[in-house]
Amino acid sequence: MLYLGLAQSLVSMLFYLWRKPRHISKTILSGWFIIIALILLGYFLTEGLTAYIKIGFVPFLALSGPMFYFYVNSLVESHFSFRRRDLFHLLPFFFLSLLRVIFLPESVTTSLYEKYQLIFLIMIILIGSITFLYWLATFRSVLQHQKNILEFFSNKSENKSLIWVLPFMLCVVISNLLFFLTPRLQIFFP
Repeated sequence: MLYLGLAQSLVSMLFYLWRKPRHISKTILSGWFIIIALILLGYFLTEGLTAYIKIGFVPFLALSGPMFYFYVNSLVESHFSFRRRDLFHLLPFFFLSLLRVIFLPESVTTSLYEKYQLIFLIMIILIGSITFLYWLATFRSVLQHQKNILEFFSNKSENKSLIWVLPFMLCVVISNLLFFLTPRLQIFFP
């Protein structure tokens, strides 16, 4: 299943990157697919992604929420562009990268996990909180957009509506929960 996710992420990234007409939303979505591919790649490599990228794949989990949030905002705002203050959204990524390089310089093993359980717990809580807040912000943007459509247009056109984002978000949230909670649940249900 992970192989399918990796292949789908890479193909989708290429599709949206080369698709015409070019729009910033397609570039952002391609970036989101790259992040998903890096996260999945971290699970495939036996020595971990740290052999190739020193920070590994864990910090990229903190970029998934902001990238999807920016993607939806690029669809909502007609003249979307990145501003200097948007760099603030990269702080969790840099913080997690720093934590990873300082405390977990090599691939994660069972003994390393036992040694740094508190660091892992901090990282999981931070990533979970960040992702949850960005999904809420994205949900709010979609609902606000739907409200604006009803106020400014006499009919709710499928081209203008972003209601399709909500089921997509639900699928991503469920797959993330299954992906990250399944190994932890095996402890209780062997």
